Order: sequence, then structure tokens, then C-alpha cells
Amino acid sequence: MLETGPETEQETEVGRTPQQLDATKAGALVHLRAVVHLRERRFVERLKAKLLLKAEQQVYVLDVRRPSFLLQGRCLMQVEVVYPKKTMVFWCLYFDRETDAVVELFLNREKPIQDVIEQRFVEPLVERLKSELPKAEDPGPLTVPRQVGVIDVRTPSFLQDGYLVQVEVVYPDKTKMFWCLFFDSEKAAVVEPFLNRAETSIPDVIERITKARGTECIRIDPETVRDYVIEFMNYELADSGEAGLLLNDLDSRTFGVLDWPTPLLESEKKEVKKCLTTHSMQIDADTDYSLSVEACMVERDALVSREFRIFTKDNTGDDDPGRKGQVKPGKRDAYDPGRKGQVKPGKRDALVLLKGLPENCRAKRGDSLGVPEIGPLEPPAPGVLRSRFVEN
Repeated sequence: MLETGPETEQETEVGRTPQQLDATKAGALVHLRAVVHLRERRFVERLKAKLLLKAEQQVYVLDVRRPSFLLQGRCLMQVEVVYPKKTMVFWCLYFDRETDAVVELFLNREKPIQDVIEQRFVEPLVERLKSELPKAEDPGPLTVPRQVGVIDVRTPSFLQDGYLVQVEVVYPDKTKMFWCLFFDSEKAAVVEPFLNRAETSIPDVIERITKARGTECIRIDPETVRDYVIEFMNYELADSGEAGLLLNDLDSRTFGVLDWPTPLLESEKKEVKKCLTTHSMQIDADTDYSLSVEACMVERDALVSREFRIFTKDNTGDDDPGRKGQVKPGKRDAYDPGRKGQVKPGKRDALVLLKGLPENCRAKRGDSLGVPEIGPLEPPAPGVLRSRFVEN
């Protein structure tokens, strides 16, 4: 991430002469000012409210940039604000969302861009963690986080204006690295840390987030289910007591979260790659509330292909009460309960693709959801890129 904000022009105390202002107004069509579209109108409205400008005051969007380090819906905007006796040209960081919009002004160089971005995540995360820790009057000062660092941010397609964020929390006597779901909001940001797979299922998380935000935040359909499986399959299977770890490709994220204490031989990698190429992830229709997914899993010393059912929405079962005298099948056949995000075994038996792999594959701590890495307090290793830690 960048260490400092973009270049900003200092305020002009005297401003343009009336003749220059008239010339600017007359030549507005040829001036390098962007056409104000819907997003820019929302931005201008929010900027005027933040600066307490009058409705008739002129605000022009000069430039819009979407650098790679900013996430979806974020952009840098250069604006010109015209006052009666002066003008100001400066940059803003704009967070555009369906429910709200946030404008951060860069009027000086005392607030780096990194501070603004981390502030939107770190502060609500720290508050969320505090709510799960002992109260201040209880003994146990070592449980209070002192620093929080953002290590990685992902934006999978199934999240609606949300992020998967990998963080490192520094306590007085230890560090803890884990993943969180983060939904940004000017009024109430929502943070869900994945600290224990045995205590919280993905359907529980989806239900809590939807209730907190009052809108659908996780969308599971044929277009997004692949990302959902890659990010959440291992977590949900572990929560349900199922064995196995997802492996989609040797160059994919799924391989990156696997820890093989006994490394794979090159010959084994070739065989695994061949199997994964032949049996790539397949997605098919199942019911109106679920999808069928075939994926490869590492189980003990074998690579197997399994079928799973992913629930795309809640299903409480058979809603038809029936008519008097009607004969209906028993619950075992008619009742198929499930919650949005839940993973269930499919009907097809597992197909063993390869045997003889090292029998000690496990989820990598810190990189896998629900498997945090906990270690003694140590400074970041040399050469490791970490975002700046924020003091609590």
C-alpha cells in the first residue's frame, strides 16, 4: 500500500479574478472537467454536505482514478470547489456503496491514504474483539489486544460490498493471526472473526450479518458458488465433522492453505495436477434452493472427487400442509432442511483418483479460516510486507 496520500494542491487564498472565473464558466465545455454521472452526483452531494456548502455553490470533478490498491467501489477524485472569492483544488478518497457513501478529504499531507483505508477496518475490528473478551473489571489484562495489523484483503464474488481480511493481532504476550469477514458502513461496520470452526458455522455468520445490516450480504448462485466453495468449503466441512481439504489447483488459493509437513515429490505433483485437470470443479443445478458441486478433496493419503450440495437459501422443509385424506411421503423423503451457506454430502459416492500421498496434510494455521496461528510476541520478519500496525 502507499505510504502517503496523492499530491494535493494548496488552497489559493486570493483565487481567480472575476474575469478568470467568467472565462472558466464560459469555457466549461472545453475545460478538463468530467461529466457528472450518477456516482459523481452522489459524491458531489456528500462532499457539499461534508464541507457545509450551499446548494448553489459550484463543485467540479476534474479527475477520477481507480488505482489497483483500492478495492471495489473505491476511487480517488480530484475536485474543484468554487467559493465567492477563491477556489480550492484537492483530492478525495471516495467510498461508494448502495446504502451509503463516504468521502475522505486530503487537504494536507498529515493523513496518509493508508491511515484512511485501515481506519475503516481496524477500529471496528478492535471493538468487535473487545466485545468477545473479558470486561475491563475482570482480571486478565493479557487478553486485551494492543495492536492490529491488516495483512491481506480479498473480495470474492459472493460478498456484496464485503471483504475477507487477514489480520494479525498483537497481545502483550503473544500474537494471533486469523481471517475476518468485514462489511464496511459509515453508520455501523460489521466484523465477523473466524477464530473457532467448532463454535460458529457459516450459516450462523450469514444469519448474523444479514440481521445486522438488514440486507442480503452474501449471494450464492451459479456465478458465485465457485468462489464460495474455495473460501468456505474447508471451514464448513470441519464444522460439520466431515474430513478432507479442498484442492482445486496446485497454483490456486486452495493449495496455498494446505500444509504438508512431508512435501509432495515432483512426481506426485505431476500426478495430482493430471487428476485435477481431468476432474475440475463442476457446478450443476440441484433444487431451487441448492446447487450441486463436484470437487476434489485430499483425504488421508488419497485425492478423491466428491459431490456436495450447497444451499443457496434457507429451506425449512415441506411447506405444503396437504389436504384432508391426502397421502404424503414420510419426512425422510419430503423434508430436506438446510440453511443458506450450508454444505451437505451429495448422492454420488466418492471417486478415488490417486492414493499414496503423504498422510499428514492439514490446514495451514493463520491462512485457513477458523484455524488461527498463535505464537509468542515477535517483531515482523524482515522482508515481510505488512500494513502499518494501528495502536489500540
